[in-house]
Amino acid sequence: MDTFSASRTRRAMPSPQQKTLFAIDPGATNWRLYRTVYELEGRRARMLSDPAPAPLTSFTERRLPAALVLNRSGDGLECYGETAVAQSENPTHRDRLRAYFKPAIGAHLLPSFPPQRQLYTHGDALAYTRLMLSALVEGIRQEKWRGGTFSDDVVFGFAHPVHWGTDEEGAVLGEFKAAVRESFPESDKPEVRFVSEPEAAIHSLRRSALLPADPSGRVTLILDVGGSTTDLVASELGAEEPVFLARFGGPVGGGLYDAAISDHIAQVLRIPFEALEKDVAIGFALRSVAQQMKEGLSRQLLHSREPTIIPQRTVTLVGAEGEVYRGTVELDEARFETITATVHSQFLDLFSHALEGMGLDESDIGRVVMVGGGSQLFSIVRYLRQRFGVQAILIADDPGEAVVRGVSLEYGADKAERRLSMLFMTGIEPAHKAAEAPAERWALISESGERTVLGSGASTIGRAASNTIPIFSEKISRWHAELIVARTGCSLKDQGSTNGTFLDGERLRAQEVAPVKDGTRIRFGDRSYILRRSAVEGNSRAT
Repeated sequence: MDTFSASRTRRAMPSPQQKTLFAIDPGATNWRLYRTVYELEGRRARMLSDPAPAPLTSFTERRLPAALVLNRSGDGLECYGETAVAQSENPTHRDRLRAYFKPAIGAHLLPSFPPQRQLYTHGDALAYTRLMLSALVEGIRQEKWRGGTFSDDVVFGFAHPVHWGTDEEGAVLGEFKAAVRESFPESDKPEVRFVSEPEAAIHSLRRSALLPADPSGRVTLILDVGGSTTDLVASELGAEEPVFLARFGGPVGGGLYDAAISDHIAQVLRIPFEALEKDVAIGFALRSVAQQMKEGLSRQLLHSREPTIIPQRTVTLVGAEGEVYRGTVELDEARFETITATVHSQFLDLFSHALEGMGLDESDIGRVVMVGGGSQLFSIVRYLRQRFGVQAILIADDPGEAVVRGVSLEYGADKAERRLSMLFMTGIEPAHKAAEAPAERWALISESGERTVLGSGASTIGRAASNTIPIFSEKISRWHAELIVARTGCSLKDQGSTNGTFLDGERLRAQEVAPVKDGTRIRFGDRSYILRRSAVEGNSRAT
């Protein structure tokens, strides 16, 4: 008998390990939380449960409002989410309310500051994100993990805008990653992953069979309309691995439409602009009403050209000093188009500049797949359908949740799918890159020396907070003027202002457009500026 063979031992196979993944999409208006369970065998992760919402008590249904109330010393958090919203009209809390802070992250790198990015500094926005994340992590521990430590059994995934990974060589993303990691206690540091929003959207769309291979070779355009930004990613999704063509993004999102409607509601309610400037709670309440009315109108118009019910609402708001503002607001299609005309023009400019910058013609585009909370805005959907055809426009199921669902799926993606992550890494160049001509940068300099660098396209000036350059003065009209930057130069347009727009001392007629040059002196009402021009290279930014 072969005693050696009889006593031969076999190497024990390691038992599979279960991992629970919590995916978080920290949006500008709402945050979302999903939970997925994986089984890990070696390097392969097999999904045991589909990604599903995992709301906490601080959520409003499946969404966590991006709002918090600071403690009295200002260095900690008293409450967040739905609880903070409920406290927004409490006189002892309203001056400590902070909301809609994500757009300010990285805003210091932009050529100009859109109004939704002017509420907070970059550092403030990161601090509020860290405070809210710390509270959310603790809520997950108590409500989803029975108060235990996360250890090796838990993975957290976080979505982020794709441009954070490229701006200033990834500095913004680096600061966001640091804020996330600081949100966990020193004694309990689970595995943390970061996924760009377009990459997450692609994983989600493929899972729902909205992105089958396209053997025609035509371009698939992923359009992510978020609360504060819009990102476009162009790829060829053939039978084999995807080919990244280009990406483009800009600071125009659904939140700008909300801001324009908020200004209209404030005008109907006769709220002084000083109150809007100083009272965060009133601005937050106005934005919430505006968003609800916008979404209600969009739901009707996407299913019918002539809705039977005009969305209207009686709005009552109480100011910080107890003053009451009340009125009935109606929002039909015509009013919406008038109110949001400037914002929508900015979106159209962004989209056209994106195609031009990516070197694409309309004939190159095979399909446009829409994700993000703003992808169900009727005016955007209609524009795209008219431009590319109804059949070419695909809207994801629950588009506002496509990103958080994709963050959940990225962990279990196989090797072929993981190639997608290469499309969004810093330093990866597009397969086809459009030639970029040298640009000219224009800056508006105030009498105090404050410098505002203008982006390409139209920059609106006025007293309303939704303007690209808001100026808070009684002598400034709500929508006073426009400065238009094009490849051929810069021009100034008066928007029918009450107290006039002056170019080197000469008043422009209402709606008159006049060319301007380096050193031109401009006056809006009682505010004076000098316009300056400087040549810049390709993609450089103002600092």
